[in-house]
Amino acid sequence: MIHYFEQDDLQGGPWAPRLSDCVNYLTADPGSRCAALKFGARNLAILPFKHGDEDVNMDDWDEELDGPRPADKSPTKITNGNINKEDTPYGSSFVLRLSALDPNLLHSIHLAFLHEYREPTFGILSSTLSPSSALLYERKDPLTYMVFTLDLHQRASTTILSVSGLPYDLFKVVPVPAPVGGALLVGTNEFIHIDQAGKANGVGVNIFAKQCTSFGLVDQSDLGMRLEGCTVEQLSIQNGEMLIILQSGALAILSFRMDGRSVSGLSIRRVANEAGGSIIPAGASSASPLATNTLFIGSERADSVVLGWSRKFNQLSRRKSRLELTDGIDDALLDDEDLEDDEADDDLYGDGPSNIPATNGAAASDSTSMKAGDYIFQVHDSLVNIAPIVDTTFGKSAYPTTDDERLNYEGVTSDLDLIVATGKEEAGALAIIHQNIQPKIIGRFEFPEARGIWTITATRPTAKGLEAKKEKSTMSGDYGIDAQYDRLMIVSKSLTDATETSDVYVLTSAGFEALSGTEFEPAAGATIEAGTLGNGMRIIQVLKSEVRSYDGGKSHSFLCRYWSTYGGCPK
Repeated sequence: MIHYFEQDDLQGGPWAPRLSDCVNYLTADPGSRCAALKFGARNLAILPFKHGDEDVNMDDWDEELDGPRPADKSPTKITNGNINKEDTPYGSSFVLRLSALDPNLLHSIHLAFLHEYREPTFGILSSTLSPSSALLYERKDPLTYMVFTLDLHQRASTTILSVSGLPYDLFKVVPVPAPVGGALLVGTNEFIHIDQAGKANGVGVNIFAKQCTSFGLVDQSDLGMRLEGCTVEQLSIQNGEMLIILQSGALAILSFRMDGRSVSGLSIRRVANEAGGSIIPAGASSASPLATNTLFIGSERADSVVLGWSRKFNQLSRRKSRLELTDGIDDALLDDEDLEDDEADDDLYGDGPSNIPATNGAAASDSTSMKAGDYIFQVHDSLVNIAPIVDTTFGKSAYPTTDDERLNYEGVTSDLDLIVATGKEEAGALAIIHQNIQPKIIGRFEFPEARGIWTITATRPTAKGLEAKKEKSTMSGDYGIDAQYDRLMIVSKSLTDATETSDVYVLTSAGFEALSGTEFEPAAGATIEAGTLGNGMRIIQVLKSEVRSYDGGKSHSFLCRYWSTYGGCPK
């Protein structure tokens, strides 16, 4: 542990809650200048990061050219969070009292660092009185959003703006990058955006928004959304649209109406089912961008997924605009490659800032219709999750019904399986946990003397002057008809007289046939390992005392024998 904040002077007064009973969270500056830990009731720990001139290496310092060497200011005393200033990428941490930043920061709710500021700047939601739904008539809009900039050297702060009279149910600050900027405040019934100048715009998403606040909100109550436990991440870099993942797993898109560089309104539309609006069965516990148009969605109630998206465009309008730009070029000259280039440009640059009117319910009426420019979501990959486990029981494995299939599976499958009920609501499922691997048996034969088996793909060698066909790769998804499959099998045997041999078999329509009359020596001993090199045209056999290589170009090689018997060996 390099930083600790358990000193007696940080514990608070005798009536203050213990540190373990408070909601603690960590946030980092987008410019990687510092991180902040809110702990306890009103404590904020700041951890500065080194960057720029502080990381200059002094080993190649030349006093004649660079002047006198700077004095070493690194402390020799071991202090909290600073063992050796030269060897650590961070500086000494310090703690700020929220009440010292502003006397109104008595009940802090959430804070986050903001984008587009020269100095580390964070926005914080707080209240002088504890918010309560039971006291709406007395404390209807008690929250205040404040923005502070930090001076890491002076360990001081400056208040930039303050917006009061915000709804009591706001619980999260989401920083919004350029071109929109500012911060998005998330409540259980509404979204409110506050820009760098303190201008606020909001939208209500259910019928309770009007009852819990007097703040001016655009009415989209017909959406009927519940924002408790939702996750908000950036969707489009070009127009700043945000992706909303509800606690039920449903997807929605938050758009900003831009008036120049200023936000003049918000609008929300649900993602239609045919566009992937319900492909996530449960809410997200975390979200992290991976690459362009992809997010990793972590979940505690369902499988974690890699979510990707693309844009739906109107082919006719794109071709028409293409014709206008090319000044009357014939339609036949615009082939599929031109359309793909247009689609790639559209994915790269988007449709520009969204221009959605901020009228009551205007965007909600078309919230489930697919239009040009809408997003289409799909799952690229998933990570299996069997939590939370609701109940467990034991059960017998489901053996096949016929006698022949029962004989094949005997001794392979486990006698008992663990059956668990997992997930909640739409993510609920039954998971069967096996004691060992459960193979799918397609055939069974007795081979008691076998001690090791290696299956190998042997690629046909090409004649001189011809380009060798590259080996098929399953990683690239090539499962075509001409793909190579394992046709050879090297078996290491232990006979009854304690001798060890190795034989080669070929898989044919009649079964396994022994390949004989080649330079492959069964009496050479047991095979330890076998594999291929040279795009599968050379087989390597590792024995106890030597390593052997076989290729298809020699007349006595078992590979040449294999090709001449089962496919023809090239001259």
